[in-house]
Amino acid sequence: MTEGSGREEQPSLQAAAGLNDNHRRALLVAFVHIDGLLAEMEAAAEASRSPFPTLVPDLSNVQRQVLGDYLAQLRAKMVA
Repeated sequence: MTEGSGREEQPSLQAAAGLNDNHRRALLVAFVHIDGLLAEMEAAAEASRSPFPTLVPDLSNVQRQVLGDYLAQLRAKMVA
């Protein structure tokens, strides 16, 4: 505890988690890969304008909105 503050100093999140440069780099690479997969999901959920689509757009507007909201939450947690 620090004198006068009445509360204990908190170590940084990185120090508390014990993350070194290699850990942070591995997490960054994993999160970039996950973000790419999420982008592919978003693209697949959108209707294709091609006359010969490779994927059938079978999600309703509500389902696409829910998916978009969920993916936004995942991305927010990755950068938090």
